[in-house]
Amino acid sequence: MIKQTWNLEEIERMKKFNVSGVVSNTALSKFNIEEKGSPKLFKLFIDGWRDDIKSPAMEIGSLIHSYYEDPTRISKMEFVKPSDSIKKWADDFMEKTNDKELTQEEEDEIILQSKIDVNVFGGTKKKETILKKFGEAQEYINFVKDKEKNKDKIIVSSSEYNHLLNAIHAVNENDLARKLLDEGNKEFRLIFKRMGIEIKAIIDNLQINDDDKKIYVTDIKVTNCRVNEILTYFSDRNYDRQLSLYREAIVGLVKSNNVPDYEIECYIVNISLSDKKSLVLKVSEKTLIEGREKHDKLLAQIKEHKEEGYWEGTLEEKKKGFVEL
Repeated sequence: MIKQTWNLEEIERMKKFNVSGVVSNTALSKFNIEEKGSPKLFKLFIDGWRDDIKSPAMEIGSLIHSYYEDPTRISKMEFVKPSDSIKKWADDFMEKTNDKELTQEEEDEIILQSKIDVNVFGGTKKKETILKKFGEAQEYINFVKDKEKNKDKIIVSSSEYNHLLNAIHAVNENDLARKLLDEGNKEFRLIFKRMGIEIKAIIDNLQINDDDKKIYVTDIKVTNCRVNEILTYFSDRNYDRQLSLYREAIVGLVKSNNVPDYEIECYIVNISLSDKKSLVLKVSEKTLIEGREKHDKLLAQIKEHKEEGYWEGTLEEKKKGFVEL
């Protein structure tokens, strides 16, 4: 078996997390060359290496998913989240200090160094001004440090909270979207095998309707897309492949008699932050078949790489010495 030798510079910007090591739709994107992936990026992803990238849109999306998993969480929200730059600075400061006993002078030096390390407020140079600016983080730092008191609370900004309220309103204004999200098995997680490879599915909502004799698989997407942009946006991100994987997971449950043998329907509820509207897309049988062809092709390639124990490049390049255009 070939020993993998990763370029440390490539993963310096990443962070290592404990992960299950199973394949997901995102992992398939990391593998797929057509999505700017590679076997090497796939192996890093599976091993737990993640780009340390966050954005306001991602955090709002996470908040909306969290709400539909458990609506009572809205009562636990605390408005102590500072601006993104201040939060980034404060998080780095807390990581560096880690509750150590420090003199005021030592603490001030770490504040100054953290500002440089996270590259915020570049135009602010004067020490006194920098330290005063960091004061905006104090309420947030106190909240985070009081872990026992605040362990069940969710830190949000007023902007994120308003986006959440708009999202809830957008779903409630759409009868089908509300029906698909209100009741069911939220964040339904399962691992199944396809082509000998373990695959992870996290379904935002799974409903088993005995009256309709149907199983509804629903995924929430939070975007800034307007209606005329949705189809291109979803196609570019291979969500047909994702929903097909979800359906295959439920088909496995049907075959194992863990859920009734009902017709399975797959939906996407898109919540547009820009339009403040929700749009329901039903994923057709034709689209699901196309998605299945996509993931099966990639899974077959991943299986070959696993058997070869080779992740440095494509097997075509390994065997031929070149890649054919």
